[in-house]
Amino acid sequence: MQDKFVDIESISDLHDFYGWSKPKHPLITVIDMTKVNRSGRSKDEVLYRLGFYSIFCKRFKGAFKYGKSTYDFNEGSLMFTAPNQVMACGPDIQIEEGWGLFFHPDLLNSSELGKKISAYSFFHYDANEALHISEDEKLIIKDCVENIKREYSQSLDQHTTGLILSNLDLLLNYCNRFYDRQFFSRTKASNDLVIFRPITCPTS
Repeated sequence: MQDKFVDIESISDLHDFYGWSKPKHPLITVIDMTKVNRSGRSKDEVLYRLGFYSIFCKRFKGAFKYGKSTYDFNEGSLMFTAPNQVMACGPDIQIEEGWGLFFHPDLLNSSELGKKISAYSFFHYDANEALHISEDEKLIIKDCVENIKREYSQSLDQHTTGLILSNLDLLLNYCNRFYDRQFFSRTKASNDLVIFRPITCPTS
């Protein structure tokens, strides 16, 4: 059976797909995933390709596939995708809480963030693990996202893009820290082994 792909190229296309009103900014948006109506979606597994970057913070029940991995978001995690990467959502997904931040690569044109975006390993297919964050870390990320949303929701001026990029850069740097922490903690745990040696009693 041939795979069925849904291509979503722009932020406007994304809003249309989710049944949302016209985006307030053409290149970036934040969507409350709990308010997305999925009743009309196909019951079969569908493959999605987005023409932009995405950061999902979700807690849900069901299967989410990205690259060659399947993710479990029951505990609440962050997942990242780069433009034109393929992901799949099972028809049984039930969103409990979460949001999605989506930004088009055109937003990064001629910016310092655009020059280094590929250095963030969590946007790569081979980063086959979601980022698990603590409640404190979740609040830090949420503050950055709210600042971005506040900027594009008000009247746009000559400072808007710069402030959005600054907050986006801050968000990604925090994610980088938390991602490194996650793997450092795991490596440290695997190296901190206690070796028990048997004690032999001298014979009389």
